[in-house]
Amino acid sequence: GKNAKSLPNVKKLTLRNFKTGDAAPRLLEARLFDLGPEDLGFDFQIRWDSNLKADIDVTTKVRAKFPVSVRNLRFEGPVRVIVTKLTTKEPGWTAILVSLPSPPKIGLDVRVMGGEFTRVPWIRSEITKAINEAIANEALWPRRVVIPAPIPGKFKSSLSAA
Repeated sequence: GKNAKSLPNVKKLTLRNFKTGDAAPRLLEARLFDLGPEDLGFDFQIRWDSNLKADIDVTTKVRAKFPVSVRNLRFEGPVRVIVTKLTTKEPGWTAILVSLPSPPKIGLDVRVMGGEFTRVPWIRSEITKAINEAIANEALWPRRVVIPAPIPGKFKSSLSAA
């Protein structure tokens, strides 16, 4: 679970179930940056109206615990992708770095399962704040997610033969 020390009413958030759904992000705009002979950078403006589903257990500061359902995450903002150390050898690159140059706009639907949302009116803002903080702590530039290249010959294509 996440230690929610900056969320005033929440002691802990525990993710119980998570599905991204099948709605693909929409590419609104793309820019290419030449970063020299070995690296390429891209900025993509993305809008994603997902059908994501997440079930979270919320434990409050007074030790009350209740299940929360988060649905339909909406994301709009820039995504930066840098492909590093381009090479002619398989797979053609050393790592991909993914980050967010600026904070995205985030929206989501939150329901307290088994009860009315109005009984815990602060929960939506707390969960939205936790998501925004997690994004800032993990992926807001200059922080980035590093995806190393697969070892040549050890990876399978994700494309299926038709």
